[in-house]
Amino acid sequence: MLSPIAFLIEHRKTIVQQYRQHENKPKKTWASLQTILPQLSECMRFNTFKQYMSVFVVVTNGLDKVIQERDEIIQSRDSLLNDLKITTKQRTRLERQVDALKIRLDKVIQDRDAVTQSRANLFKDLKITNQQKKQLEKQVNEFKTRLDKVTHAAALDAAVTHRLDKNPKRIDGWNVQKSKDGYYRCYRKIAKRVHSVYIGKDLDLKKAQGRIEEKEKTLGLS
Repeated sequence: MLSPIAFLIEHRKTIVQQYRQHENKPKKTWASLQTILPQLSECMRFNTFKQYMSVFVVVTNGLDKVIQERDEIIQSRDSLLNDLKITTKQRTRLERQVDALKIRLDKVIQDRDAVTQSRANLFKDLKITNQQKKQLEKQVNEFKTRLDKVTHAAALDAAVTHRLDKNPKRIDGWNVQKSKDGYYRCYRKIAKRVHSVYIGKDLDLKKAQGRIEEKEKTLGLS
C-alpha cells in the first residue's frame, strides 16, 4: 500500500483537478474522490488528506508552472532548430539563440530541483505539525471531559436549588425546562445518567437545537 504522500503524487493531476472543481474545499473533494479513487480512503483518513492538501496544492502549482515553462522553452528550441537555414550567418545567430535557451532551460531545471527540495521540507515539517496537532487534540479532549463533568454537576445543583418549571417542553428528544432563575436548560437521561444543555434566558429554537447537536456529538450520539 502506498504512503499518503506517494498516493497524492501518483494521482496528482486527478486530485488537484477535483480540488479545483470543488472550489478548493477538502470535504467536497474527498467525497468526490471516493468514487474516482476508492483506494484513497485505504491510504489515509480525511483529516490527513485535509492537512496534506493545503501544502500539496501549493507545491503542485509550483511544479506545474516549472513544467509549463520547460515545455515552452523546449518547444521554442525545437522550432528554432527546425527553421535553421544553411546560411552560416543565420545558423550562427540561431545557435546563439539555442544556447541562450539552453541556459534558461538549465535555470528552470535548477528551479524545479529547488521546488522539489522545498516540497520535501514542507512534508517533513507537516509531519511534525501533525504530531503536535495530535498532542493538542488529546489535551483539548481531556479538558472537554473535565468541563462536561463540571457543567453537569452545576446543572443538577441548579435544578435542585431553583425547582424547575413543572411544564417542560421537548426539543429533539430533550426536555426543556425554565428554572426559577429565569434561564432555560435541556435535560435528557442517557445510559442511566442525566445530561444537561444550557440554553439561556430566551428559548431560541435554533440556538437550542445547535447546542443540543454539539452536546450529542460530544456524547457520541451523532
